[in-house]
Parts: sequence; C-alpha cells; structure tokens
Amino acid sequence: MHPGLGWDDYGRLLADSRAELVQLHRDLLINVTRFVRDDEAFRRLETHVIPQLVEETASDGELRVWVPACSTGEEAYS
Repeated sequence: MHPGLGWDDYGRLLADSRAELVQLHRDLLINVTRFVRDDEAFRRLETHVIPQLVEETASDGELRVWVPACSTGEEAYS
C-alpha cells in the first residue's frame, strides 16, 4: 500500500489504476512453485519418497508433511 493512503483511498486507486493492480498482484504472488513443475524432481518424489513414507506409516497412523518455506500452504497444492 502506498504510504499516506488510507484503505479506502488505496481501494479506489486499485479500482482506477490497472498498473497499481498489476503491481499489487506481483507483490503478493509467491513465485517459488517452479519446483512442482520440475518433472524430474516431482517424479522422484512420486516414485521413491512418497511411497516409502506411506509404506513406513502404520495403517492406523498419521502421516504429516511439513513444507519448508511454504507461507500460505497453497504451494503444496500447486
């Protein structure tokens, strides 16, 4: 948000300025999900890592996966 603008003023600026809206969009995007689009890395996870984790988890157990540097959780589902 621009210094000195209130929320209402900034909302109007966003409504009136395509450039400001694009800039806000860029500022908010997390551009680190290329990893899941790395076919070789994802294939290794799919064929080696995940099956082993599932196999080692008891049938009545729980498997939780923490994604480091994942700020919103959305990256894990990209």
